[in-house]
Amino acid sequence: MTVIESSKIGTIGVGEGTTAVFRQMMQHLGIDEMAFLAATGATIKYGIRHRDWRRLGHQYDGPIDDPHRVVAKPGTANFLDEYLVSQGRSVGESHLFQRLIDGQRAPYARVSGKLIAAGPFHHAFHFDQALAGQFLRGQSKAVRIIDDQVAGLRRDPETGEIRALQMEGGQQVEGDFFVDCSGFRRRLISEMGAGWQSYRDVLPVNRAMPFWLDIAEGEEIAPVTLAWAQKSGWLWKIPTQGRYGCGYVYSDVHCTPDQAKAEIEAALGHAIEPRNDIKIDAGRLDRGWIQNCVALGLSSSFLEPLEATSIHGTIVQLMLLSSLLPDPAQRGRDAYNAAAAGQVDDFRDFIRLHYVSERRDSAFWQDVAASHPQAVTDRLAQWAGRVPGPQDFKP
Repeated sequence: MTVIESSKIGTIGVGEGTTAVFRQMMQHLGIDEMAFLAATGATIKYGIRHRDWRRLGHQYDGPIDDPHRVVAKPGTANFLDEYLVSQGRSVGESHLFQRLIDGQRAPYARVSGKLIAAGPFHHAFHFDQALAGQFLRGQSKAVRIIDDQVAGLRRDPETGEIRALQMEGGQQVEGDFFVDCSGFRRRLISEMGAGWQSYRDVLPVNRAMPFWLDIAEGEEIAPVTLAWAQKSGWLWKIPTQGRYGCGYVYSDVHCTPDQAKAEIEAALGHAIEPRNDIKIDAGRLDRGWIQNCVALGLSSSFLEPLEATSIHGTIVQLMLLSSLLPDPAQRGRDAYNAAAAGQVDDFRDFIRLHYVSERRDSAFWQDVAASHPQAVTDRLAQWAGRVPGPQDFKP
């Protein structure tokens, strides 16, 4: 395997949150969790804390464990949720992870020098993606790395498949199968003819302003990602052991970058130093796998970072790809493209559901309330008389 990456292209590196599938991947690959935590400055994540989304002053957590997996099911598959809702109580009450969040507890106890898991569920992590990348790179074997950038593709004139990559340094890199992980550049897959399907008519934010915050001496690090709704979007706050990776995801239809910066400084009570101001074109490729080239991660889709869908989606893409590569014929590519597209479309609708809110305190929230897409209004009608359950979603 050969990896081509350029030391001239930097990374944003403002903190990442994963889902539980990242820990499952580490266990599958035999990666030591404690070594990962130590080397990357990562912290434990049990879920996402949503502040001011429903209304100002309202807060709820989204713990990522599923208590229905470890209890008998006398009726429906989500009977614990149904019971708690019927009693006017939070569905979080049945979650082990909600207890660990509230108590600021670790996922392990130390008994006679051994670590004993608090429960059977996979937790997630917060980390600096650059440090995590370095660690995972050190775990990789038999990988050749070329420090260069792709200047062009040499393709078979009959089949259209890629035969080699022409590098800026003059080298040609031949191969049988090519994975495009070039992020927003989409360096390979765009030249293969992939089109972009935008979600700008569904997702209301289109810019992101990342920044860092210091962790105060002696401050307790909450085991959650904070998603804090603001007047023109929302703020993320992801704790690592050394600092908070933060950012404001906002709509430039409703405020300028300078106004966004001022809004966050007013919310936090102090100045910030933005590291960038990134335009977001949320959407996905119409085809992520064309001929002998497949786009993974940000090369294939991009959504606002709510609910940590990016790393999760990339890992699921890898799982799908590894299951289908023994049959890289057209039927395998079609199956992959349909599954990958369906996943991102589901993420899009899931994210948009967060914007169903009682808030009308700014033009942004007023416009959002007046523009919910049909997929959202259909769900709201479906769930007006019953609690959502597994039967409402494709696996």
